[in-house]
Amino acid sequence: MPAGGLRALAAHYNYLQQKAVMSVTATRLENFDDLQNPGDFIWSHNMSDGEPSCILFVCPCGCGDLTGVPVRPAPQGPHWNWNGDKDKPTLTPSLQRLDNCKWHGFLTDGEFRSC
Repeated sequence: MPAGGLRALAAHYNYLQQKAVMSVTATRLENFDDLQNPGDFIWSHNMSDGEPSCILFVCPCGCGDLTGVPVRPAPQGPHWNWNGDKDKPTLTPSLQRLDNCKWHGFLTDGEFRSC
């Protein structure tokens, strides 16, 4: 194999390692101030009925950003389907951050998995 071929193969291998599927366990916490590790999450509750209306989580990529995703229909904007499990949630469709890190993935049975 020509030397350029080996370099190209090594570069492609490095690229694939960076794109490897990452999995982070979603860890439910009770207090907003405790959110610090990738995958930590809390529920924000609807004031009228006390039911979860939004999941707030620390981005699983490790950037440290806090992201909120509504799980109930709101007067404006999108919401995600939620399986009803407060400890091991599943949200559909996929989650995609449009700012900063651009993380894209799924939350399924309490596991964040990157695309």
